[in-house]
Amino acid sequence: MLASVMTQSIGKMERATVPVPVFLFAALTLVFLLNDIGFIWATNAAQWLSVDYGTKVLVIALIMAHPEARHAVLRGARWPRPILFALGRAVAVTAISIAGLAWIDEQGYDTATALQVFPRVDQTWLVVFDLTVGLALTAVAEESVFRRLYLDTFGARLSPLPLYLLSAAVFAAVHWSIGLGTVAGTFVVGLMLLWLTRRAGSVLPAIGAHYVINLVLFWP
Repeated sequence: MLASVMTQSIGKMERATVPVPVFLFAALTLVFLLNDIGFIWATNAAQWLSVDYGTKVLVIALIMAHPEARHAVLRGARWPRPILFALGRAVAVTAISIAGLAWIDEQGYDTATALQVFPRVDQTWLVVFDLTVGLALTAVAEESVFRRLYLDTFGARLSPLPLYLLSAAVFAAVHWSIGLGTVAGTFVVGLMLLWLTRRAGSVLPAIGAHYVINLVLFWP
């Protein structure tokens, strides 16, 4: 009886799922955390992007190699219902996130605390790759881990408030090298993306929102 009440209270996505092991979520999160160490050592844009997107490819490969994680991500990638409501929420989350993160950047809150600065990309082909394949890899990898697998891992273990706070805190922490302003901003964005994913019953709207947010903010 208690298990039934818990599964009904945590949103459509978490119903009738087999939890992904906590150690797997922790291991994937560690990969993201270590990624930014490579950023600090990168001396040019090609190296920076190689580290960043190499990490995303590794994360996706690890997910696909683990049966429970693979099934969880594929199960969570169904079309949201109703689609129009999910699209409207995704647009709202995207607009708020872009406005908030752009404001943080304008205020210069990362200037004194950033441990790495993105190098200028001079090659046209690298810019195109970055804004298409690269940002798509980032959106898929991060949403698959910090929204979809996170919900499978902790959705039945935590009540809503700690569920949201832990998700946002972990998502913010993996941006640790960019600066405290971005860490604070991604905490709020993480809250909204988890809300969007739970309301839609699918990770697809969050992936789309994540891609557009990065596309606008990183546009040359």
